[in-house]
Amino acid sequence: NFTVFAPMNGVIDSAFGEFRDEDAIGNPDLEALLLTHVVPGRYALEKLYTGRALTAVDGSALLVTFKTWPRGDPRVNGLVVENLDIPCTNGVVHTLAGLLTPSPSAP
Repeated sequence: NFTVFAPMNGVIDSAFGEFRDEDAIGNPDLEALLLTHVVPGRYALEKLYTGRALTAVDGSALLVTFKTWPRGDPRVNGLVVENLDIPCTNGVVHTLAGLLTPSPSAP
């Protein structure tokens, strides 16, 4: 099971310009960036809280915060979470309003 903090489509377009699906194939920079958005394990909203530290597949540190009590305005590394708890067969997806950047300690 995995949790994916997926950037919204517009975020990818803004970061990479006119992006096509075929541009992703074999692009090591994009692959490395996307691994920062994947966390082993299923973390639905009820498992998230302010200060919850998660580790992405690439080793990057992700920190969950909520700006309002108890669970309003969720963020990951300061990026707004747009949609929570989108179920999929092998985990859960949360969409982000930005791109996570790999931690300096990540490989």
